[in-house]
Amino acid sequence: MAKIPVKKFEEILKLVWSHLVAANVHLTIWEELHSTTERQKLCDTYSGFFYWTRDAHVDRFINKICVVTDTDKDQPSIVKLTNMIQAYPTLAPGVDFKSLFQRLDNHDKARDEMRAVRDRRSSHWDLSNVPPEPNVAECRALLEELKSILEDIWNAHQPNPFGGRSFYSLVPTGHSHTGYVLDKLTSTMFSQLKG
Repeated sequence: MAKIPVKKFEEILKLVWSHLVAANVHLTIWEELHSTTERQKLCDTYSGFFYWTRDAHVDRFINKICVVTDTDKDQPSIVKLTNMIQAYPTLAPGVDFKSLFQRLDNHDKARDEMRAVRDRRSSHWDLSNVPPEPNVAECRALLEELKSILEDIWNAHQPNPFGGRSFYSLVPTGHSHTGYVLDKLTSTMFSQLKG
């Protein structure tokens, strides 16, 4: 019988986790940049900075999601983890690999849109066929599903590693810092316009 690749599985778990943490921060910043009318005005006023900032966070988010949903056998992805669980069920006892694939398949549209943006805009500039930016709500839904899948795998592999708390609860999201900076800049901009 083949040796169960526990160490490799744990390495991939940690890599996927780090990509999802980064994706969460980039998506949160993307969302925060346009979350209020005042912030939108700030971004429009200083578009030379905020356009490129927003674009960079969108690209980084998309790239991180494409990595963790990649089907390439050598890529550290949720697909690879699921395939390992299928081959070695004791890596994550009780996890149904078929349901994991189904949960991923439920977000095929968003995944396909992100891949198109990555392939035709982020990684390679194809001016003949530039896809539209993906829908933010669909991106958030996919990210939350990926986090949930990874947490299910993680908890089955190593039950209760964080005392019953989600391992995402231990990571800053980017929300408070981004919102704080944008609110300060917005209030400064509007106070200068009034005075």
